[in-house]
Amino acid sequence: MDVLVSGRHCQVPEEFRARVAEKLTAIEKLKDRVIRIEVQVTAYGHNRQPDQSTGVEITLVSKGPVVRAEAFAEDKTVAFDRALERLKAQLRR
Repeated sequence: MDVLVSGRHCQVPEEFRARVAEKLTAIEKLKDRVIRIEVQVTAYGHNRQPDQSTGVEITLVSKGPVVRAEAFAEDKTVAFDRALERLKAQLRR
């Protein structure tokens, strides 16, 4: 399983990459045919909505349908946790 972490309009620190790789090991238990997981962190310049200034999109590529979840928050770790919960909920169905 490959984990790709990329950033748009922002830098992604190594600590965040390590946390993402650690948290995504639980996904492998839910879906055993995972080929690649792409995590994209995007920083938006919202002046009026600071609680949506960072978005995290998780795309799970596997044999079968592609599963995607997205969440927004002020901090990228909070947005990642929200997106991960949405992805787990989709995989449970």
